[in-house]
Amino acid sequence: MGEKFTKFDGVENENKQETQHSIIFQKSGRFLIVLPFLIPLFFIGKTFGWWQKEFVARGYIIGISSNGKIYELGNGGVFAFSKRFVRDKKVFLKAGSGTVCFISALAEQHYQLNSEKPSNPFFQGSVTFINYDKSKIYCREERKYIDASSYYTVNSAFDRNGQLLLAYSTDDEAPKSLRQPQFIKTIINQGMSRRSGGSVSDVEDPYIDVSAIFEQFFHRKLNYSVDEEKKIIRLIL
Repeated sequence: MGEKFTKFDGVENENKQETQHSIIFQKSGRFLIVLPFLIPLFFIGKTFGWWQKEFVARGYIIGISSNGKIYELGNGGVFAFSKRFVRDKKVFLKAGSGTVCFISALAEQHYQLNSEKPSNPFFQGSVTFINYDKSKIYCREERKYIDASSYYTVNSAFDRNGQLLLAYSTDDEAPKSLRQPQFIKTIINQGMSRRSGGSVSDVEDPYIDVSAIFEQFFHRKLNYSVDEEKKIIRLIL
């Protein structure tokens, strides 16, 4: 004999559906209540770099570690580093004219460690770069004109055989392929804002992946350590 359904079964099913709809409605209502608070939280988090894996090393001094001593790097540019929770840690350097050549000098150790006592007592010396012309990479800066009155600048890096290794531009007028090529990543300078006309925006700049340049062009690993107490980041070459 087949199963028999009564009108009470139908009422029970309707009650279940009404209960499910009520639960969904309650959850939707709670989400709508919370939503106005989540939107500003998202933008605050973006400004302070909560949602990215890197931090710009503002408030830190960069040094090169050698034989237990730390040598102040000085005017090495603006560095960024992977946050503590990131497993595959990377070093980044703000993209600019000749940045790849500076990275090349680091990788090939075309620098001199000076042991004279520096003014900063937390370092045992300073770094002076030498023999740039002997690097395996050379750089070139070139203007590309859009019309007679406007242009963008292209920074290119070549090996000694003239083969192009990397070309990039930090100008907004440049094609996207030059603003976001391989080895370039946009990183937010946490907590900083930039004014342009009457508007305010987060400080987002292109950074070159120094770790990737080290590994691909020089077959070397670049490590670092962060001393939060002394506000020093040591590059271990």
